[in-house]
Amino acid sequence: MEGSPVSEGREGDDRMLRVTEASQFLSVSAKTLRKWTDQGIVHAARLPGRGDRRYPVSELRRVRREVMGLGE
Repeated sequence: MEGSPVSEGREGDDRMLRVTEASQFLSVSAKTLRKWTDQGIVHAARLPGRGDRRYPVSELRRVRREVMGLGE
C-alpha cells in the first residue's frame, strides 16, 4: 500500500498503530475505525490512563482480508 505508515511485511507483525495510522492503513476515516472497534469488528488494545486505542498490524491485515475483502 503506497504511502502507508506500515510496509507490507510479515503476517505475524504486531507493531501497534495509533488510530490515525490504522485508519490510513485501512483507507477509512478515524471515525469509522472507532465505530468498527466499538462494534467489535476490529480489535484494539486500550492504553491505561486516557484509554487511547492501539491497533496491531496483524489485526488490520485481518480486517482488510476478512471484512473489507481486500487481498494483501
